[in-house]
Amino acid sequence: MDKSYTYEISLDDDGAAVRTLSLVGQGKSVLEIGCASGSQSKILNSRMGCTITAIEVNPEAAEHAKPYCKRIILDSIEKVDLDTCLSGEKFDVVLFADVLEHLYDPLAALRKVIPHLREGGRVVASIPNIAQISVIYDLIYGKFEYTQTGILDDTHIRFFTRRSVVDLFTKAGLSINCLDRGTIEIERENVYYPKDDRDRAVIDFIRTHNPECMTSHFIVEASIDKIGGDNLKLRQAQAELRSLEGLALAKEGGLCSQESRARKMSADLAWLQLGIVPRILRRLGIK
Repeated sequence: MDKSYTYEISLDDDGAAVRTLSLVGQGKSVLEIGCASGSQSKILNSRMGCTITAIEVNPEAAEHAKPYCKRIILDSIEKVDLDTCLSGEKFDVVLFADVLEHLYDPLAALRKVIPHLREGGRVVASIPNIAQISVIYDLIYGKFEYTQTGILDDTHIRFFTRRSVVDLFTKAGLSINCLDRGTIEIERENVYYPKDDRDRAVIDFIRTHNPECMTSHFIVEASIDKIGGDNLKLRQAQAELRSLEGLALAKEGGLCSQESRARKMSADLAWLQLGIVPRILRRLGIK
């Protein structure tokens, strides 16, 4: 990931970035993977009292982030030897903010950081949703075009849906405590304009059959899975249930709004109506 991503974060906008930071919490020691130019490092350090050790591959971006970090390791998370660089140091939180989709092997990256979590430590991540309505809409009409930023950023290597996010963290040996969502109102953001009744019918169909179509990002908080076990399908089913039951609000900070909670509950209800829970229960062996 060699772009230098720089953007301002307003703590009033309730977007995916703010909700990701709210899950990190106040006063934490953070290993930030892919800090870029320090947009989130700045908030974590100056507003939330966190101490940041960052890993960033872009030297120019790292220079901008330097004022907010105790230390920056100039390397790729996929190549760096963390045991050597960190010398056994452990952290309260490892943060992957819009990073996993840029990696060739996100599963290996998650497994690599787990030994550097303190007892009770957590991984927090935000991950774009490829099954978002604007992407599906364009695909129906034969369009799939990369962009400079956003869900189809031209440096994205991996793409994720809700199910593949749950599977990724489960396979890494992490238990999802909270699966939140960043959402976008497509019409309000002028991503597309329905041209006629046929277009509106397509949009209505997508919204009916894909409860996550208005989700721009999945926001995950996970900790080390202490139950473990070899039955991956069983653990994935348990993770699905936890993701439906998880609270949208952060345990610390309380930055999520009532509106965001309502959006999450609406999406979870849609999954229930589509019958996902009975299927999960059958996988768990519960009639």
